[in-house]
Formats: sequence, structure tokens, C-alpha cells
Amino acid sequence: MTTAIPPQTIKAEGPVPLHMGVKTTPWRTEGEKRQLQSAAWRQTRAAILKRDKGTCQGCGLAQPTYQEVHHRNHDHADMDPSNLTTLCPWCHQVFHIGRAAQRGAVLAWLPELTQAQINALCQGASWARQCGDAQQKTQAGAAKHCLAQASAQASAMLEGTPAPLLAVANALLKRPGTNASQLLAPITPHGSQGQVVDGWRLVATRSPMPAKNVAQWGASAVWPRFEHAWHQLQAAKAGANQP
Repeated sequence: MTTAIPPQTIKAEGPVPLHMGVKTTPWRTEGEKRQLQSAAWRQTRAAILKRDKGTCQGCGLAQPTYQEVHHRNHDHADMDPSNLTTLCPWCHQVFHIGRAAQRGAVLAWLPELTQAQINALCQGASWARQCGDAQQKTQAGAAKHCLAQASAQASAMLEGTPAPLLAVANALLKRPGTNASQLLAPITPHGSQGQVVDGWRLVATRSPMPAKNVAQWGASAVWPRFEHAWHQLQAAKAGANQP
């Protein structure tokens, strides 16, 4: 079991907003591939990870190893430090939902939690599967069930659209500058055309990191954030069920 941490000390959000998106430029040109394999890039990457103290700027996961560096404008040739930020694999894939869909990620309708909190639940569930005790595994299973229900609700709202997350990714490619929430607004409860409706989330159904890497996380890095998000979701659901 982990030691309880006061809720106000838990960093559940980062300074980088997590909005579902796609890479609108060609995916990894040969020039970009060479750039990302260069010694200069490795040095730049190390500098960004050090600057951000190994902490995901999307969800606040503090884990110095296995973090990724994201190009905020999707131009992998732009190495300006202001364009680079540290993200965990869960948060990074929010900006590349086409690739995320290929890895099994799904859409969910869950306005009770932010995307960062959803990612904290998914991270915690992945960690508990490898390292958790019986109680943690039970909590993780309950959270995954709740996320699956939210995904089923999203599928119902999309009226059986095949591969809905991939469909959204393809639509965004055709409409640069459009927010995924705007695209989905017409089918959202109380939403209308062009409106930005907050509530659509990306859910990773499997870990974007190898299990052996997740198993190396310390419990204090992941479990308090999981519990904080899980308790908030339970409270929101309980409030919604009040007469």
C-alpha cells in the first residue's frame, strides 16, 4: 500500500493543454527521421527532459525515464526549446490520435474528468496490473470498467460509426485548425455545430509503454494520482445519481 498524500500536493495537471489532434504535416519525412537520429537531437532531447525535471507537462507524471519529447507545432525540424515539451506516452498520443487508434485507443464521453485525469487512471491501471496489491488491482479493474462504459456511451452517440477515433482523426486531417470537440459537438448532449464542448476523451485500452518499463515506476509516482482521479470520478457519478 502507498502512503497517503494530501490531495492539494498531488500534481494532476501540467501546463500543456491536452486537446486531441493529429499531425497535419507528412509523418516523419526522411529529413525528420535523420534529425531525430542525430547526436544533436539526442543532446536537445536530454536538455528538454532536464529542463522539465523528467515530469510530463500534460498530466504531471514525474518519472525521469521513458518520457518523450513532443514538438508542439508538429514540425520535427523546429528544435527551438519553446516548441519542445516533455510528455509521457499517454499524453503524447493525445496529439496523434490516428496513431493512438492503431494502438487500440478509443473515444470516451467523460466530462467528469480532464484528459490528464483519464491518463492518470490508465497509467495507474497499467502499473497495478504489474505491481499492485489485491486492493489496487480491484480499484484498477473498477476504473477500467468505468472507462469502458464511457467508451460504449461514446460509440452509442456516434451511432455505430466504425472505428470512431480513426474517423475523427481522418476528419481532422481534412479540416486543419478544427478542434476535435468542435467536430463532435453536433452529436454531444446540448452541443451545436461549431461549438467547443468539453467532455470527449481519449482512453488507452492498453499501455503505450512496455509492461517491463511500467513495472519500474515507483508507486508514489503513479498511485496517488490514480486515486485522486478515481475518487473524483466516483464523487461526480454519485452526485449525478442524487435525486
